[in-house]
Amino acid sequence: MDNSIEEEKGVDKGISFLGGIKLLLMCLLITIIVDIPFVIVGNILEHFIKGISSYADVLGSIAGYYIFIRNIKNKEDYSVKVLPTPKFKYFLYGALLLISYILIYDNSFGALLDNILKNNPFQKWFNEALNDMSINPITGFAQICIIAPIFEEIVCRGIILERLSKRYSTLKAIIFSALIFAIMHLNLIQGVNAFCIGVILGWIYLKTNSIVPCIFIHFLNNFISYLSTYAPKKYFTEKADIKELIVGVVIFIIAIVVIRKTEKDKAQSVEV
Repeated sequence: MDNSIEEEKGVDKGISFLGGIKLLLMCLLITIIVDIPFVIVGNILEHFIKGISSYADVLGSIAGYYIFIRNIKNKEDYSVKVLPTPKFKYFLYGALLLISYILIYDNSFGALLDNILKNNPFQKWFNEALNDMSINPITGFAQICIIAPIFEEIVCRGIILERLSKRYSTLKAIIFSALIFAIMHLNLIQGVNAFCIGVILGWIYLKTNSIVPCIFIHFLNNFISYLSTYAPKKYFTEKADIKELIVGVVIFIIAIVVIRKTEKDKAQSVEV
């Protein structure tokens, strides 16, 4: 088969990488604009009802994502792929890959990057913004563990990756969508982390043809991050731990061996 056909499925299908960037910028712009009146009203009501502003911000985030997704749906026949529900093994594969990645990244490149950028003004501001979410544990949990996993997966995998996969090969579509997912986080530390996790999520999405396991894995990752805001010394450190690194490598190897064996057995059963 011609390699060019394998690499590019058709310029008239799906979207290009730049098209994916445009969709992301549209999403960010709409969510910011829609959130502004919620923030203003929330800040006004804060003088009368303590803590109401954080709830208003949650509603603003939901409204912004909803309007963006609705806009996409109105322009074309689009529906989020949730059925059929994937087999449990794909949830397990994703969880194993995620946990191994976290242990490897946090105790290698992640620790190095944290030390390099810990005094960066923008990074400090961004970290403070994340810590502000933990002031109200209810809205913090909603933003980090519910809204982000659901809506970011719909946007980055359900909309952007779905369209990229119609134009590019599987590998290129996953890499491009992971890059866009990284850009979405607007800072270097989270961006590098998001790219790597985006590769895992992209593979799971195209393998299962469903957004459900992606939301679950994204939730698991964000839940671990959420816990770190309340117990940073226990869950997060700028120093690498060689024991955790080794455990991460072992889990990763086990996950890859199990995945390869399962997929090989599946292929053989299909041939028979």
